[in-house]
Amino acid sequence: MTFPVPKDVRATREFEVVEGGDELFRKDWPVVDAAARFDPGEWVKPVTSGGLTKAAKLVVGDDIDEPALGARVCWTLKVPDGDGQTDAMATGHITVLSGAYEAKTKIYNTGGTYAPGYLLVAVFDAAEERGYLDAPDPATMNARQLQGVVGRVIEVAAGVLHYQAPGL
Repeated sequence: MTFPVPKDVRATREFEVVEGGDELFRKDWPVVDAAARFDPGEWVKPVTSGGLTKAAKLVVGDDIDEPALGARVCWTLKVPDGDGQTDAMATGHITVLSGAYEAKTKIYNTGGTYAPGYLLVAVFDAAEERGYLDAPDPATMNARQLQGVVGRVIEVAAGVLHYQAPGL
């Protein structure tokens, strides 16, 4: 006889809010593509259609030179035809976060250069087909990159990016 082993709640997660959870803003956005997968910690961008704001996955054009504008981090697991949060599957909405908070994530460009205070933008990760964080070179940042800032680096340790969202 075998017994299922529960997930270790002490294990590090891909994304977790570590400070400011009581003050951050949660907003449910309908998704543009109901067949798309969304993961907690993935970055999405707003798309307005008919006066309604919807969540869209980042695309190839959302790169380090032209990052996504108005990007928000996804708080919902939505897996079409599979495991996921049942409310997201039933309503076709995901919860996105904004406001001032601190978070730790494994969803960032691990090949980038990070130092405390570096600004972060949301860009497309072609390998995982989702939005993640990256830090432009502070010496050569352009206006578009400054418009796309979603946070700043606190530290990177053991493959985890600890960042602060500025409350935009």
